[in-house]
Amino acid sequence: MNASVVVIDDDPAVLASLEAVFETAGHVVHGFSSAMAFLDRMADLPISCVVTDLRMPVMDGLGLLAALNERPPPVWPVVVITGHAEVSDAVGVMQAGACDLLLKPFPPGQLLAAVRNARARRMIDATETVDRIAALYAGLTARERQVAEQLVSGANSRACGEALGISPRTVDVFRGRILRKMGFSSTTALSSALAGLRPPGGSEPRS
Repeated sequence: MNASVVVIDDDPAVLASLEAVFETAGHVVHGFSSAMAFLDRMADLPISCVVTDLRMPVMDGLGLLAALNERPPPVWPVVVITGHAEVSDAVGVMQAGACDLLLKPFPPGQLLAAVRNARARRMIDATETVDRIAALYAGLTARERQVAEQLVSGANSRACGEALGISPRTVDVFRGRILRKMGFSSTTALSSALAGLRPPGGSEPRS
């Protein structure tokens, strides 16, 4: 059985056709009639390649890419499909992080190949991201690592300070310094990134 794939298209006939292509190829398919419906269910789904139509009401393909880019890693690979695309559309889609843009109609083999390539590309990107985060984490001081471990475990500034024998204000100073060094805007994003560095059964991220 191949990996799962998410298909998003507001046209029921097109959605059913795309689902059939992937099911025939042995994929587990999760179909949605809108980008918003997918985002609402995203947390319950395994990391998958997303195949989405470009032009949809409420939130189009570019809007979906923007929404996915705002979320912490891991990154979901995206293949965009459309019946018509201007040059500006193609440029915008690729700049937003899509792995490929296919013009309808396309043979099933082309779509399946695009999904395979998207997954392969994202596997390389994910490895590079983990290596980069590990290097940044290794660059923290021993104290900064202690504070980071407390924060990502869910401790607030007061609890973290009590555990380490420092004031909550000092914890906040460390928090800001850690986020700047690691390149994250929030403790939530930092937690998601460091979770990918933890060895099975371990508490300290690998470095």
